[in-house]
Amino acid sequence: MALTLTRVKVGPWGGTGGRAWDEGGYDDTSGGGYTGIRSMSIGSSNWCVSSMLFVYDYNGRRVKGKLHGVEDFGTNVELDFPGEVLTHISGYHDSKLIRRLEFRTNRDRTLGPYGANTLDKEQWRQFEVPMEKAGSIVGFSGRGGNYNYIDAISVYIAVWNPDRFFDTLRQRGIIAYRMAPIRLQLREMEKLRNEQVERDHVEMNAEEGQEETKQKVHDLQKQVDQKKERLRELVYKRQHQAENETLRSTEEDLEQLERREQTMQQLMQKMLQEFRHLEDQILETKRYEEDMKQKRALIEREQLDLLNEPEMIRKLKEQQQQVARQLKKLEGQREQSRRLELEKILKNTEEQMKNKIKKERIHPAHFWD
Repeated sequence: MALTLTRVKVGPWGGTGGRAWDEGGYDDTSGGGYTGIRSMSIGSSNWCVSSMLFVYDYNGRRVKGKLHGVEDFGTNVELDFPGEVLTHISGYHDSKLIRRLEFRTNRDRTLGPYGANTLDKEQWRQFEVPMEKAGSIVGFSGRGGNYNYIDAISVYIAVWNPDRFFDTLRQRGIIAYRMAPIRLQLREMEKLRNEQVERDHVEMNAEEGQEETKQKVHDLQKQVDQKKERLRELVYKRQHQAENETLRSTEEDLEQLERREQTMQQLMQKMLQEFRHLEDQILETKRYEEDMKQKRALIEREQLDLLNEPEMIRKLKEQQQQVARQLKKLEGQREQSRRLELEKILKNTEEQMKNKIKKERIHPAHFWD
């Protein structure tokens, strides 16, 4: 038994960058489109929707889509399909990216918002497609790759109540494009659902069996632990007896080790003393070497002085000759000064005698007196 539903495509919203992708179904021409959404993982950045990954239903089978955007996967959300479906989508976009997304289910559960933390209503445009009690989302398409984020998005919708659905779209001015219809294989879906219930029942029984097995293993483990404890007690008793026998030997070994330790300490002290004595000798040797260096330097200076002695004697003789010449020169100057002084005195004396003779000639009587 098959149920045919009208399927439409609404959108796209967003930019034109990146590469196009389409997850509307296996074979749209023959009505093989996806029949619902099982789960979704939508990633968010601070300014846009960063990634999208959906798991679809195809007449009772799970089909995993591809990851679009960056590899962050986002938070996975499971829907209780077929009892829970997506019946509302809204969000914001600009000319480049999908900035924000939010979904709602027929059970009035809100999923999101995903994407930007804050809204820029002046730069971004809002979109919204309500389909409560009229249809549900069964697939997605869009564009991605520009900036590694989600550039654009469209939705495939299975219409249950065409009059109500298209009337709502006309009121909101939304354009919908008819696609190939969806054929719901109800018997196959019921069969798969029964198989899933059976698998769940088997898994539940297996879990109960595992719990029972775990309890038995726990009891056996407890018995093993008790036997191990008794064995430890027996081993401890035997070890205690053996320890009493080996304790004396251990004490003797400890005493011997203490004696060896004392001997080693004495040797260490003796070695420390010798080491200090050796350090003193090294310091004394260094001081002796410094003294020898100073004496060697003094001897080298004396040797240099001895090597330079003839030159020094020659210089001294030259200085003595120079001093003698200066003394002789001074002596000549002094003799000349004396001679000039004597000549001056004699001249003055002669002048005085002449003057006196002249006076006596003028006054002879006085002269004889």
